[in-house]
Amino acid sequence: MAGNDSSSIQALAADGRKTMTATTDGMNITETEVVMELVGNFLNFYYTPLLVVVGSVGNILSVFVFFNTKLKKLSSSYYLAALGISDTCYLVGLFVTWLNFFQVHIYTREPYCQLFTYTSGVSSFLSVWYVVAFTFERFIVVRYPLKRQSWCTVRRAKTIIATLTMIGSVHSVPYFFYAGTQISDRNNDTICDMRKEYKHQMEIFNYIDTIIVFVVPFTVIVVLNSVTSFTVWRFARLRRNMTLPKRKSSNVDFRRQSSFQYFSSHPNGRNGVLRRPSMSNRMMHSQMKVTKMLLIVSSVFVCLNLPSYVMRVRAFVENYYEHTGT
Repeated sequence: MAGNDSSSIQALAADGRKTMTATTDGMNITETEVVMELVGNFLNFYYTPLLVVVGSVGNILSVFVFFNTKLKKLSSSYYLAALGISDTCYLVGLFVTWLNFFQVHIYTREPYCQLFTYTSGVSSFLSVWYVVAFTFERFIVVRYPLKRQSWCTVRRAKTIIATLTMIGSVHSVPYFFYAGTQISDRNNDTICDMRKEYKHQMEIFNYIDTIIVFVVPFTVIVVLNSVTSFTVWRFARLRRNMTLPKRKSSNVDFRRQSSFQYFSSHPNGRNGVLRRPSMSNRMMHSQMKVTKMLLIVSSVFVCLNLPSYVMRVRAFVENYYEHTGT
């Protein structure tokens, strides 16, 4: 393995030295661009397999936990499990691309080029919209708790997941037609890229895809997370103020607790009346804990994808002004 690693890196360096002095189709390649490409290839060579292994194992274990424990009773578990499956599919495609370092050219062959490009498109769509789905669910739980029992159900979660999967599958169909193997103008290697004859159609699709997969869900997640976080903070502050210990009432609280313990063990059936407020409080506290966890998940998702969002929107704006001439 060490020999393969060094030979692959040496090959990358050799390609870089060739590219430094090459001019293809009138395009000058600067030394800075070559260095950046070498650094990117070096990081991809070592970082990608680590990401694929750790991410896939973590996702598989998460799905197992969500479906084989009491967590399967929570609707949010289905969203997280679906997110794990979607991300794993994306990692498989990433691993196939990484195999090019070892001259295993699966990704650059027909029809695997179209298949993995389509799978990556579907996974990208589903990942972000699954996050939107459970973010919206947490928003309902926090802002409209009386509707939680009827809205935030496992059955509804399954329906939403199935609907999003169908929409994502249809949305990414153009990748089958637009993707294909091409000869790189830079080094004459075979690559998987968008077909040149569909360049105009791909630009239109890219505009639509940028709005649907990046701009809209990113905005929705940020807005809903902001509102939900503020509500959770306000609830926690109110709960903390209501449960502040008071020295003067400590003895009264102790006697009240003893009285509750007596009635809870009394055989006359009155224990249900006394326990309802406590059970309701515990349930609300549990929901808040789940909400905080999912807020962290969605916030981390946004932060890690923010560079990609920024670059995608930037390219979108630059292409728009380039075509409009303004």
